Amino acid sequence: HAVSQNRLRRPRAICNVLYELKEPMSFHREDGDYSPVEEAILRGLGVDHYDFQPTTPRLRSPDGGPLNPKSRK
Repeated sequence: HAVSQNRLRRPRAICNVLYELKEPMSFHREDGDYSPVEEAILRGLGVDHYDFQPTTPRLRSPDGGPLNPKSRK
């Protein structure tokens, strides 16, 4: 992130790239093998595990692929 002058004086938009997880996060793993992101979330919540169930299906693009085509491999 950096500050820059808008010399054209036209509105500018920024976009954060959307990344898709390979699999949904799990906050109650029997083996305790959490990803670094899962560990950070659990630490932030101050718990060892968290019983979470998604309430809606994961979003997909109209063609059934990930929302971000750059994440396809």
